Amino acid sequence: MANFKINTDSKFVAIPNSKLKALLLLIGALIFVAAGLWFIINPATPQDSFDHRLETKAIVAGYLSVVFFGICALAAVVMLVSNKPALIVDDEGIAITSAFGAPNFVSWFDIEKFEIGEIKNVTLIYIYLINTEKYINDQKVTWRKKMMSLSYNRFGVALSISTSVLKCDFNELFDFLCSRLADFKAAEKSTHFSAEA
Repeated sequence: MANFKINTDSKFVAIPNSKLKALLLLIGALIFVAAGLWFIINPATPQDSFDHRLETKAIVAGYLSVVFFGICALAAVVMLVSNKPALIVDDEGIAITSAFGAPNFVSWFDIEKFEIGEIKNVTLIYIYLINTEKYINDQKVTWRKKMMSLSYNRFGVALSISTSVLKCDFNELFDFLCSRLADFKAAEKSTHFSAEA
Protein backbone atom coordinates (compact mmCIF):
# COMPACT_ATOMS: atom_id res chain seq x y z
CA MET A 1 0.00 0.00 0.00
CA ALA A 2 1.53 3.30 -1.13
CA ASN A 3 2.33 6.04 1.36
CA PHE A 4 0.42 9.32 1.44
CA LYS A 5 2.36 11.91 -0.56
CA ILE A 6 2.70 15.20 1.30
CA ASN A 7 1.88 18.23 -0.83
CA THR A 8 4.50 20.66 0.44
CA ASP A 9 2.86 23.58 -1.43
CA SER A 10 -0.48 23.16 0.33
CA LYS A 11 -1.32 25.32 3.35
CA PHE A 12 -3.51 22.57 4.78
CA VAL A 13 -2.20 19.00 4.93
CA ALA A 14 -4.18 16.16 6.53
CA ILE A 15 -2.24 12.91 6.90
CA PRO A 16 -4.36 9.77 7.38
CA ASN A 17 -3.71 6.67 9.43
CA SER A 18 -2.46 3.60 7.63
CA LYS A 19 -5.20 0.97 7.85
CA LEU A 20 -2.63 -1.75 7.21
CA LYS A 21 -0.38 -0.56 10.05
CA ALA A 22 -3.42 -0.25 12.34
CA LEU A 23 -4.45 -3.82 11.47
CA LEU A 24 -0.95 -5.12 12.22
CA LEU A 25 -1.01 -3.21 15.52
CA LEU A 26 -4.35 -4.80 16.38
CA ILE A 27 -3.09 -8.31 15.63
CA GLY A 28 0.10 -7.78 17.64
CA ALA A 29 -1.80 -6.28 20.58
CA LEU A 30 -4.30 -9.17 20.65
CA ILE A 31 -1.43 -11.68 20.71
CA PHE A 32 0.03 -9.97 23.79
CA VAL A 33 -3.43 -9.78 25.41
CA ALA A 34 -3.78 -13.53 24.87
CA ALA A 35 -0.31 -14.10 26.35
CA GLY A 36 -1.26 -11.98 29.36
CA LEU A 37 -4.43 -13.98 29.90
CA TRP A 38 -2.40 -17.18 29.72
CA PHE A 39 -0.08 -15.90 32.48
CA ILE A 40 -3.13 -15.06 34.62
CA ILE A 41 -4.99 -18.33 34.07
CA ASN A 42 -2.00 -20.69 34.02
CA PRO A 43 0.69 -19.39 36.37
CA ALA A 44 3.43 -21.80 37.38
CA THR A 45 2.41 -24.01 40.32
CA PRO A 46 4.53 -22.94 43.31
CA GLN A 47 6.83 -25.56 44.85
CA ASP A 48 8.34 -23.26 47.45
CA SER A 49 8.29 -19.61 48.55
CA PHE A 50 10.62 -18.59 45.68
CA ASP A 51 8.33 -20.19 43.12
CA HIS A 52 5.38 -18.49 44.79
CA ARG A 53 7.01 -15.10 44.21
CA LEU A 54 7.55 -16.02 40.56
CA GLU A 55 3.89 -16.99 40.28
CA THR A 56 2.82 -13.64 41.70
CA LYS A 57 5.11 -11.78 39.29
CA ALA A 58 3.72 -13.78 36.37
CA ILE A 59 0.13 -12.91 37.32
CA VAL A 60 0.97 -9.21 37.76
CA ALA A 61 2.78 -9.21 34.40
CA GLY A 62 -0.27 -10.87 32.87
CA TYR A 63 -2.65 -8.21 34.15
CA LEU A 64 -0.32 -5.41 33.01
CA SER A 65 -0.07 -6.98 29.56
CA VAL A 66 -3.85 -7.33 29.26
CA VAL A 67 -4.45 -3.71 30.32
CA PHE A 68 -1.70 -2.07 28.25
CA PHE A 69 -2.13 -4.08 25.05
CA GLY A 70 -5.90 -4.06 25.51
CA ILE A 71 -5.73 -0.26 25.27
CA CYS A 72 -3.47 -0.59 22.21
CA ALA A 73 -5.98 -2.97 20.60
CA LEU A 74 -8.83 -0.54 21.30
CA ALA A 75 -6.83 2.34 19.80
CA ALA A 76 -6.13 0.21 16.71
CA VAL A 77 -9.84 -0.54 16.29
CA VAL A 78 -10.64 3.20 16.52
CA MET A 79 -8.02 3.91 13.84
CA LEU A 80 -9.45 1.18 11.61
CA VAL A 81 -13.04 2.45 11.73
CA SER A 82 -12.29 6.19 11.80
CA ASN A 83 -11.67 8.25 8.68
CA LYS A 84 -10.39 11.27 10.60
CA PRO A 85 -6.87 12.40 9.71
CA ALA A 86 -4.17 11.38 12.17
CA LEU A 87 -2.15 14.57 11.76
CA ILE A 88 -3.17 18.01 10.48
CA VAL A 89 -0.64 20.70 9.53
CA ASP A 90 -1.79 24.20 8.61
CA ASP A 91 -0.83 27.86 9.01
CA GLU A 92 -1.83 27.84 12.68
CA GLY A 93 0.16 24.79 13.79
CA ILE A 94 -0.14 21.04 14.19
CA ALA A 95 -3.11 18.97 15.39
CA ILE A 96 -2.18 15.49 16.57
CA THR A 97 -5.21 13.23 16.64
CA SER A 98 -5.68 10.85 19.55
CA ALA A 99 -7.69 7.64 19.54
CA PHE A 100 -9.09 8.82 22.87
CA GLY A 101 -10.25 12.41 23.17
CA ALA A 102 -9.91 15.59 21.15
CA PRO A 103 -6.86 16.31 18.95
CA ASN A 104 -3.85 17.88 20.66
CA PHE A 105 -3.18 21.22 18.96
CA VAL A 106 0.29 22.80 19.01
CA SER A 107 0.69 26.36 17.69
CA TRP A 108 3.74 27.30 15.63
CA PHE A 109 4.26 30.06 18.20
CA ASP A 110 4.89 27.38 20.86
CA ILE A 111 7.36 25.25 18.85
CA GLU A 112 11.09 25.82 19.18
CA LYS A 113 12.34 23.03 16.92
CA PHE A 114 11.90 19.45 15.71
CA GLU A 115 14.45 16.69 16.24
CA ILE A 116 14.62 12.98 15.53
CA GLY A 117 14.81 10.88 18.69
CA GLU A 118 14.30 7.33 19.87
CA ILE A 119 12.43 5.85 22.84
CA LYS A 120 12.62 2.09 23.40
CA ASN A 121 13.74 1.41 19.80
CA VAL A 122 10.88 3.50 18.35
CA THR A 123 12.02 6.43 16.18
CA LEU A 124 10.03 9.59 16.86
CA ILE A 125 9.85 13.23 15.83
CA TYR A 126 10.45 15.23 19.00
CA ILE A 127 8.58 18.54 19.31
CA TYR A 128 10.60 20.89 21.49
CA LEU A 129 8.48 23.69 22.93
CA ILE A 130 9.52 27.23 23.81
CA ASN A 131 7.86 26.99 27.22
CA THR A 132 7.20 23.33 27.94
CA GLU A 133 6.06 23.66 31.54
CA LYS A 134 3.48 26.33 30.68
CA TYR A 135 2.19 24.20 27.80
CA ILE A 136 1.80 21.19 30.11
CA ASN A 137 0.07 23.25 32.82
CA ASP A 138 -2.35 24.68 30.25
CA GLN A 139 -3.63 21.21 29.33
CA LYS A 140 -7.27 20.64 30.28
CA VAL A 141 -7.30 16.83 29.85
CA THR A 142 -5.89 15.24 33.02
CA TRP A 143 -4.49 12.02 31.53
CA ARG A 144 -2.82 13.93 28.68
CA LYS A 145 -1.28 16.39 31.13
CA LYS A 146 0.13 13.54 33.23
CA MET A 147 1.52 11.74 30.17
CA MET A 148 3.22 14.92 28.94
CA SER A 149 4.69 15.60 32.37
CA LEU A 150 5.99 12.03 32.65
CA SER A 151 7.55 12.18 29.18
CA TYR A 152 9.13 15.57 29.87
CA ASN A 153 10.63 14.47 33.19
CA ARG A 154 11.94 11.19 31.80
CA PHE A 155 13.00 12.04 28.24
CA GLY A 156 13.24 15.84 28.22
CA VAL A 157 10.45 16.28 25.68
CA ALA A 158 6.70 16.51 26.29
CA LEU A 159 5.43 15.95 22.75
CA SER A 160 6.45 13.65 19.94
CA ILE A 161 5.06 12.25 16.70
CA SER A 162 5.30 8.61 15.71
CA THR A 163 4.77 7.52 12.12
CA SER A 164 4.27 3.90 13.18
CA VAL A 165 0.60 4.11 12.19
CA LEU A 166 0.73 7.13 9.86
CA LYS A 167 0.37 6.63 6.12
CA CYS A 168 3.48 8.63 5.27
CA ASP A 169 7.26 8.43 5.12
CA PHE A 170 9.07 9.39 8.34
CA ASN A 171 11.85 11.44 6.73
CA GLU A 172 9.43 13.20 4.39
CA LEU A 173 7.24 14.23 7.33
CA PHE A 174 10.23 15.41 9.38
CA ASP A 175 11.59 17.54 6.52
CA PHE A 176 8.12 18.96 5.86
CA LEU A 177 7.58 19.96 9.51
CA CYS A 178 11.03 21.57 9.74
CA SER A 179 10.36 23.49 6.51
CA ARG A 180 6.95 24.75 7.70
CA LEU A 181 8.41 25.85 11.03
CA ALA A 182 11.28 27.68 9.29
CA ASP A 183 8.78 29.43 6.99
CA PHE A 184 6.68 30.49 9.97
CA LYS A 185 9.67 31.86 11.90
CA ALA A 186 10.91 33.73 8.81
CA ALA A 187 7.48 35.29 8.30
CA GLU A 188 7.30 36.27 11.98
CA LYS A 189 10.76 37.82 11.82
CA SER A 190 9.82 39.77 8.70
CA THR A 191 6.61 41.02 10.33
CA HIS A 192 8.53 42.08 13.44
CA PHE A 193 11.05 44.07 11.40
CA SER A 194 8.27 45.70 9.36
CA ALA A 195 6.49 46.76 12.57
CA GLU A 196 9.68 48.37 13.91
CA ALA A 197 10.35 50.27 10.66
